[in-house]
Amino acid sequence: ISDHGLASMGYGLSGAIGAALAAPGRRTVLFEGDGGFMQNSQELATVAVNDLPIKLFLFSNEGYASIRMTQRGYFGGAYLGCDIRTGLGFPDWQLLFRAYGIPVADLDQRGLDAPEARELFDAPGPACFVVPIDPEQTYFPKITSRVTATGSMESNPLHLMSPDLPEDVARRVLGRRTAEQKELTR
Repeated sequence: ISDHGLASMGYGLSGAIGAALAAPGRRTVLFEGDGGFMQNSQELATVAVNDLPIKLFLFSNEGYASIRMTQRGYFGGAYLGCDIRTGLGFPDWQLLFRAYGIPVADLDQRGLDAPEARELFDAPGPACFVVPIDPEQTYFPKITSRVTATGSMESNPLHLMSPDLPEDVARRVLGRRTAEQKELTR
């Protein structure tokens, strides 16, 4: 389970619990960012009490990546409330999962090729794999926003994601050039 772009913060763990309960005996795999995960981390109690076979891959980029990218792009890197340096705190993942009795492993470059990680993934019951992500990682494609003449933020329509489509693709898919399409939406 993954919400596209990891943008609907807080949905992942609840969605995985629902999927696991709907398909007893089947493993449920969840990919979730650390910021979104913290929105519903208390639901680890539900996972643990019901011994749900949820394998969580927790993308640890040490904060709210989308907010960090927005603050970098629109506010010159004046960061606030997006990571530990700017007032947002996250727990020690090892301690949190162990408190619920859920096995946890830090993944390295070997990923699931590491024997201990593969064993944990294949074992019954829940487990968490903490995947370190560069906090400065940028995500593409994405919907971008712009500041209007009145100073408010306005998002582009869904079909105008960043980076722009190459002109040949824009003509084939949209029936017009990317620049023409952008002008039509302003």
